[in-house]
Amino acid sequence: MQTFTVALALTLLCTISTVNAFGSGAPEGVCVSMLPGHRALPSPDTFPYKVVLSKQTVTSEESVDITITSLSGEREFKGFILQVRKAGEEKAYGEFKVDSGDETTQTLDCFETSRNAITHASNVPKKSVKVEWVAPEEEGVYEVLVTIVGKGYGEFWKPQTHGEKITVVSGEDEDAKARIEKARQGQQRSDSSQYSKKDNRSGQVISFNMKEADVAGI
Repeated sequence: MQTFTVALALTLLCTISTVNAFGSGAPEGVCVSMLPGHRALPSPDTFPYKVVLSKQTVTSEESVDITITSLSGEREFKGFILQVRKAGEEKAYGEFKVDSGDETTQTLDCFETSRNAITHASNVPKKSVKVEWVAPEEEGVYEVLVTIVGKGYGEFWKPQTHGEKITVVSGEDEDAKARIEKARQGQQRSDSSQYSKKDNRSGQVISFNMKEADVAGI
């Protein structure tokens, strides 16, 4: 009986410690798997959240705002773990910046590198969170990997990648800078927006969408 009591106490202590640790942010022990310490399976439901990037092409050491929010904009979540990796690699790149007065997020030191992962600082329900990521010096295409912990106990979605990727180019490459600027200008246009131009020969007003106008060199 005494052995059973001790074993039960140890089990409860481990469970409480794990839950509490993730309640105030993911521990560094989850850097590889990015899975919370909950004794539950990941949700089989469709991932109800999305990641929005402020930029998709940047130079090294340039910042990107990464926002996590629900597809509806209303569904809350308690926690998250986020890294930026290269496809197929178990390594996090770049660095996250957190203001000294920020009580909602905190950085993690993963893979023997400082501040290259980020998690929540409290399990207060939130509808969205925005973090700042600084691109590494190494050029390449990077993807955002995020795990979300929902409102219910044990509810979480395993690490997900998203359609939007971040391309990092050398800050010393002037041609690359020009391509970035052109890409950003293009992103500000809506493909469905209309562009009108009068044909001097026929007098007719011809309408293009932005993609067609770009292709035509208008």
